[in-house]
Amino acid sequence: MKEIKRKKVNYIGPLPPPYGGVTIRNSEFQKALKDGYDFIKFNTSDLKRSFFVYIKLILFIYKFRRNPGIISLSTPSFLKLTKILSKILPSVLKKYIVITAGGTVDRNFKNSSVSVNILNTYRRFFVETNRLKSELLNLGIKNVEFLPNCRLKPKSRFYRESDANDVVKFVSISRVSVVKGINTILETEKLLENFNNYQIDIYGPVEKEFEDYFFNSIKQSKNINYKGVFEGDKHEINDLLVNYDVMLFPTKYKGEGHPGVLTNAKIAGCAVIATNINANAEIIKDKVNGLIIEESDSGLLKESIEVLLSDYKLLKSLRKGSYDSANLFFVENYTDMLISAIES
Repeated sequence: MKEIKRKKVNYIGPLPPPYGGVTIRNSEFQKALKDGYDFIKFNTSDLKRSFFVYIKLILFIYKFRRNPGIISLSTPSFLKLTKILSKILPSVLKKYIVITAGGTVDRNFKNSSVSVNILNTYRRFFVETNRLKSELLNLGIKNVEFLPNCRLKPKSRFYRESDANDVVKFVSISRVSVVKGINTILETEKLLENFNNYQIDIYGPVEKEFEDYFFNSIKQSKNINYKGVFEGDKHEINDLLVNYDVMLFPTKYKGEGHPGVLTNAKIAGCAVIATNINANAEIIKDKVNGLIIEESDSGLLKESIEVLLSDYKLLKSLRKGSYDSANLFFVENYTDMLISAIES
């Protein structure tokens, strides 16, 4: 990172805890830029719960209106904030860069009452996928850059070798819900009657309406284990994932952007089986560092799992391909671009 004079920069967005895709990403960016800036933070984790938080946020922006800043919110919250600021503090928009989240930014922008002219007042927009970059440019949004959901490079990182006779270890780490495709994993395990040399470990908070079905299914399974919620504030996720061979990501969520767990999988050297939703096929290259299935379907997931259980050479190749592709997703590769945007 080039040396710059330290200055105060506002950072507006949800921060951990809890640990989720956007909160982790915001934390990682702040750590990467901490040597150059003193961040004045506004945690927006409660923004959706109360309009009074918006009032506090507006007062925060006004108080520190002379500072450059970063806004890293969900797109609906960002658009709502922009609508308010454009009416009462329009001059501050030009001081902020925007780091967007999710895979529906283009649709949200297109359907918003906030005009393109107002959006173009911001210094820079960063989006998680190249598809979104193209879509925003087509909408007339200027100064759009690609910024994947990246992570800091671990201080120590190694590729775990495996043996053809080892039990193949699959992992899912996400919300335990239907929309994330956990029911697809449970249904798939019932179909894998000809294989025993595998295990599936599931991590994540269980959605209340899914609890009965999920835990009843776990009790009836020999190969699936629920491991609880991974505590990201106490443990490094790379230390967990390096013990696994394949990440299962059969999500049905249409709002997926660049899921952070896919970056984590690459860093740890896990191949990925993912559904072809939004940017998943941009992040996971089919038969290079993972396998892409067209939809979250137990039959399709079964076929992909069976391929990897039957072909050790392919599994090893995909794992190594995933490990090598992680170099594109380290925060350190993008800090100069962020600094340039903040300083512009």
